[in-house]
Amino acid sequence: MKNWLFILVACTQVSAGIVEFKGTPKTITASGTTVKVLPEAIIKDGADFNTKLSGFGIRKKTVFFVNVNVYVAASYMDDLSNVQKESPLESIKNTKARVMQLTFLRSLSGAELSAAMQESLTIKGNDVDITSAAFQNLFNEFNFDLNAGDSITLAMYNKGGNLEKVLIEVPEKKFSQEANFFGLDLWKGWFGVPVDSGMKELQPQLLSNK
Repeated sequence: MKNWLFILVACTQVSAGIVEFKGTPKTITASGTTVKVLPEAIIKDGADFNTKLSGFGIRKKTVFFVNVNVYVAASYMDDLSNVQKESPLESIKNTKARVMQLTFLRSLSGAELSAAMQESLTIKGNDVDITSAAFQNLFNEFNFDLNAGDSITLAMYNKGGNLEKVLIEVPEKKFSQEANFFGLDLWKGWFGVPVDSGMKELQPQLLSNK
C-alpha cells in the first residue's frame, strides 16, 4: 500500500499465548495505530509448529461510500514454496500450519466480525457450510469487543488426514475448534473468492513475502 512506513528495529520476541512471534519486525502505521509485523510465528499447542511470514497488508472496506482501514493482516505459513499471487487458494492448500494475525485499526464488535467472516465464507465460489457444528461453535464464541490496536490471532494445523484444528485468541479469551478441512474452509475468507474489492486488493499483499 502507498505511504506505508517501514522501520527496521531490534529483534523482538512476542508471546501471544497460542502463538509466539519472533524475529526483526517491520512497523506499519495506519489510522494512527502502529503495528509490528514479525517474520516468524510458532504455534504452541503441545508440539510447536513453525510458520514464516507470507505477507501483510491493510484490509480496506467501503462504508457508506468511504474507504476505511479495518485491520492490518499478517499471514504466516509453514511452507512458502507454493506461494503464487495469481492463485491465492492454491497457495495454502499444501500447507499444514498457518497463522493469521489481525490488528484492528478501528473499533469492532465480535458480532460485526462474525457477520463479515460469514459473508466472505458463504459467497458463491467459497460455499463454506457455516451451519456445521464446528463453525456454529466457533462463531458462538464471538461475544467480545475489539478496540483500535487490539489483535485477534488465528492459528491452524493439520492433526492427521483431513482433520484440522483452529485456535483463536482475542484479548482475555482463547478458544478452539477442529473438523475435517476446517482450517482450509476458514482461510477461504482471505484466500478464496474475495468478498469485495478491498479483499481482492489485500490478497496479493498476503502472498508478497516469498
